[in-house]
Amino acid sequence: MASVTKQFTTLCIMILNEKGQLQFDDNCKKYIPELPYYSTAIRNLVTHTSGIPEYFDEAVIQFPHLPRTIAAIDIALHDAFCEFTGIPVVNFYGRKIEGLATLVAIGKKDTAAMLEEATINYQAAFKVIKIKTGLDVDQDIERVAKLTKQFGNKMRTREDANQGYDLAQLKYFMEETKQLAMELIEQRLKVD
Repeated sequence: MASVTKQFTTLCIMILNEKGQLQFDDNCKKYIPELPYYSTAIRNLVTHTSGIPEYFDEAVIQFPHLPRTIAAIDIALHDAFCEFTGIPVVNFYGRKIEGLATLVAIGKKDTAAMLEEATINYQAAFKVIKIKTGLDVDQDIERVAKLTKQFGNKMRTREDANQGYDLAQLKYFMEETKQLAMELIEQRLKVD
């Protein structure tokens, strides 16, 4: 974690320097007056010779059993930097805009009823269908095969196994459906 934090700090400083928002010889107190370190220049942050404790690293040490806390601290650091620079976080990391296809879910039904409901939803302009499965792996394979035969690549298929498979069943399902037009499988395995 420390090297990632240091790399991020260096990257942030380099961006701010390029934008003319700070100079490498500036004192850190110019930007953070509350900082208790008087003779620390920005250059020292970039070269990692500031002597300032690695607070993020300390959080990792103090909260090793709380990964969500560590993630929250990490996100807060990125958010604070982007707020300071006026760069939205999505622009800092890169934004990819793609239309979100509307999805409809079909509950656990026999294959004929599922196909009928899928047809109705396709005619209503749904382009992604999620079928609820997980009771019978062979029947689930049959459903995906028939959906693929009926719709081809005109409708994307997802499967929600509702934690219905054990590892052997999941491997079997994936092997039998790997040539079919299925986008993803969610909640695959039973929770022990």
